[in-house]
Amino acid sequence: MQKGYIKRNYNPSLKINAIPAKYYIALNGIKFLRTQPVCQKAYLLKLYKEHKKSPSFIDQCLLIADIYLHLLETEPNINFYTQSDFSPRGIIKELSPDFGFTRTVEGKKTNYVAEFFSEIIPSKAISATITKHLDFFTERDITSSPMILFICPSQSMAKVVLRLSNEMLEANEGEDLTILISTQEQVKQQGIEKDIWTQAIAS
Repeated sequence: MQKGYIKRNYNPSLKINAIPAKYYIALNGIKFLRTQPVCQKAYLLKLYKEHKKSPSFIDQCLLIADIYLHLLETEPNINFYTQSDFSPRGIIKELSPDFGFTRTVEGKKTNYVAEFFSEIIPSKAISATITKHLDFFTERDITSSPMILFICPSQSMAKVVLRLSNEMLEANEGEDLTILISTQEQVKQQGIEKDIWTQAIAS
């Protein structure tokens, strides 16, 4: 912090509530990253707005980081990617999930894509998100469809997402696709690799 690479979102109530402070990259930090050949210009431009992000967005990013670190504990060679890693011309950019990863268990490789639902998303938007995933994987000649993870802010929304996923799997004949649903709290408390998921089934 002394060199101005990072700054802290300061809130006086943090000391009272014992909530960890949250930091973001500052101007000097961005200037340093611009000297690094591995940092893409399009990504660096987004960093200038980091301090203006909403608390819910920040919490989501921190949860994604926790998921990655937890996976590394048991699978150090895991391939993990976020939206910042997607190639502008890559196919996955069309779907643009919040994050994805590939894990190998006993020689079998499985791909995962994950999407967060916000607290205020209407039912039509939930249906549109599910449809987007179904269309993406059923309209392409993909040898092995991934596990689709839907992470919800509450148990009540998870039930809605499950119901709509069941209905849409039936309507779109997407029985070969695997849709798994859980909540942010379950992922945070137990980890993404635990038995916290409910699978959608064509009704």
